[in-house]
Amino acid sequence: MQQLRYAARLLARTPGFTIVAVMTLALGIGVNSAIFSVIDAVLLRPLPYPHPERLVSFFEHDPNAPDSRGGVAPASIADYNQNHVFTGIVHVGTPGMNLTGAGTPERIFGIQAGYKFLDILGVQPAMGRDFLPEEDRYGARHVVIISHELWRQRLGGDRGVVGRPITLDGEPYEVIGVLPPGFQSPEEISQRQPMLFVVPDCWPPDILHNRGEHYDHAIARLKPGVSLAQAQSEMQTIGARLAKAYPKTNGRIALGVAALGADMVRRVRTAMVVLLGAVGLVLLIACANVANLLLARSAGRSREVAIRLAMGAGRGRIVRELLVESALLAAIGCALGLVLGTWTRDLLISIAPKDIPRLDSAVWSWRVLAFTGLLASLTVFLFGMLPAWQVSGVRPNVALKSGERATGSSAVLRWRSVLMAAEVALALILLVGGALLWKSFMRVTGVDLGFQPDRVLMMLVNLPDLRYPDGARRLAFFQELEQRVSRIPGVQSAGFTFRGPMRGGWGSVYETPDEQRDDADFEPVSPRYFETLGIPILKGRAFTAADKEGAPPVAIINQVLARKLFPNGDAVGQRIRRFGKSDWETIAGVVGEVHLQSQTEAVHPQIFFPAAQTSLYPVHVADFAVRTAGAPLGIVRGIQRQVWAIDKDQPVTRVETLEEVVSASVAQRRFQASLLLLFAGVALVLSMVGVYGVVSYAVAQRTREIGLRMAFGAQLGNILGLTMARAFGPILAGLVVGLAGALAASRMLTSLLFEVKPFDPPTFAWVAALLGAVALGASLIPARRATRVDPVVALRYE
Repeated sequence: MQQLRYAARLLARTPGFTIVAVMTLALGIGVNSAIFSVIDAVLLRPLPYPHPERLVSFFEHDPNAPDSRGGVAPASIADYNQNHVFTGIVHVGTPGMNLTGAGTPERIFGIQAGYKFLDILGVQPAMGRDFLPEEDRYGARHVVIISHELWRQRLGGDRGVVGRPITLDGEPYEVIGVLPPGFQSPEEISQRQPMLFVVPDCWPPDILHNRGEHYDHAIARLKPGVSLAQAQSEMQTIGARLAKAYPKTNGRIALGVAALGADMVRRVRTAMVVLLGAVGLVLLIACANVANLLLARSAGRSREVAIRLAMGAGRGRIVRELLVESALLAAIGCALGLVLGTWTRDLLISIAPKDIPRLDSAVWSWRVLAFTGLLASLTVFLFGMLPAWQVSGVRPNVALKSGERATGSSAVLRWRSVLMAAEVALALILLVGGALLWKSFMRVTGVDLGFQPDRVLMMLVNLPDLRYPDGARRLAFFQELEQRVSRIPGVQSAGFTFRGPMRGGWGSVYETPDEQRDDADFEPVSPRYFETLGIPILKGRAFTAADKEGAPPVAIINQVLARKLFPNGDAVGQRIRRFGKSDWETIAGVVGEVHLQSQTEAVHPQIFFPAAQTSLYPVHVADFAVRTAGAPLGIVRGIQRQVWAIDKDQPVTRVETLEEVVSASVAQRRFQASLLLLFAGVALVLSMVGVYGVVSYAVAQRTREIGLRMAFGAQLGNILGLTMARAFGPILAGLVVGLAGALAASRMLTSLLFEVKPFDPPTFAWVAALLGAVALGASLIPARRATRVDPVVALRYE
């Protein structure tokens, strides 16, 4: 306790040093704690279900792409459930449904899954009961389990709600249960989208008899004692059996299983680890800075230490006192770091993309607090031990003879030069990583999308089956809406489809007369859809009003499919069809390569049908697109009024400009690159402060030498060159070591880069040159001060 009070008095005597050291440590500890709290929430925290380690994600995928995730065919679920490793496998979708009759019409989202969905998660309704096996059959009565949030907010928390109907998509659904408060399905966790109900899967017969139709995903629970490897092995056996029995649809499908918690965050895991590594480097630079400060301070105290050693004080006691001083600095820095970390964490959550699972649940958990305490302890060792050991090793007879100013100066300068080189190296690693990610991000944003997103408004108008039971009625609604919206001032064109670019899609299998078959993205579109989205027709024609039900079936394919199927001829006039259909469609045109999923994914074969030929597709058109002459958001209310003029109970949701859709698709890459560049910038500033401090200390220690040189006629240029030469060595060493470290570390970024190699010579070169120039600039300031030394004053002082 006495040593702690003594350390506090010493720090209070030098407030400038204390403030700089504490703030430097607080910055390093704060950003590390903030990032770790995010990693704890996203990667480390177990899923909120009983025995979460037994929950798995089940998926179909391309055998040549084991890391890919494809939709699961509902027709195959029954076969997949014939296994000995799972308690059950259920298909899971996230449909939206129109809630009416309970206030303003609203589009709400929920879960559509097999009847064992809640059982697999290990959850029971807080009120009512779970689904029965017969309730997920086609034609069964409509039942629903609602969330606690929906029950409380829209239904007034009525405890008699079980057994009563609510209206979803225009049909009555009997409420059979209410979920527990706070329950979140895996889909709600991963998508950060409230899921307000659960309804059973009730697939129609045409879907259950077509193994080529793939939708959404599936989850399963391992039986006790079964490992993930055992489950994978058995499902591969089942997959091979189905491939042999149904080669046309299952021949090119592999089955995969993965731990559910890990699979939900697979897209962000690498980025999170990289960010943690980045802030770890920032902390190391901060520690190096504080160590530099302590070395300079300890050199000034060497005479005091020498006297104490001469009077019999042990070296161990001196080291303990200095480490207590360092520990006190670390403790204060840790406390301020937690405050700074709270602000940083909240800022990260506010600017982060919406698709990072559980990000908004980041809190100061015991793991985060333990991590912060470990950081504080580590920093004491990193920045405190070297100065303590250095100053406690002085020889009293030498120190008392040579004077305080010269004592240990050469050794201190050597260590400070080493620390300066380390700071430059660490900063270079971060700067190279940030530059690579930013270059990759710019490459992504420069991808030709295949459509023109400017001044295009997208919205979801999902029509309920009860009021619009067939394609003809849905088509009539959208055709009337298109006519009405086209008359709104400022509207240039309008069109509709199943899902617009980067808003979802529908995959199926196509076939040709010569029996070629493969997967493709399918879209039913209106005649003016291509015009509205600015998708160019490269060959042939667009759809017209004449392409309607009863007219010869037609299709438009993209350039990727045209090159694949007809490399030596014209695709226009050829025939193609969706697998399982009897009628052939004549290819009427070829469009460019439209990125329907994301900018970074290769464009898949795409087939477009006329929305008016409703017999060609099983999905419901729902996305409505409008191109405007001015700002598109200004006409949202006008469109809503036109929708209600046709159907007063029809909500409009997911209203966003196509530019916002495109921006959201690259939000994670923007977030990753921006954060890494931000941390690299912090590292650059800290390292340059360290460079400045080392050169300033060297100038102060060599004041007498500089005075002598100038007294003997040395020119200012010679003095400047001499000072800069001493700084050049550590800077050059830091650049060399940093380039080697950046080369090794950049390999971790491979999965985060797009059209940029981890070793990108131009990036490495210009970043190293920039850092070297800035470091020399930081050295130049104290070096120029050395040229202003007055020889008379310097010699008199000594």
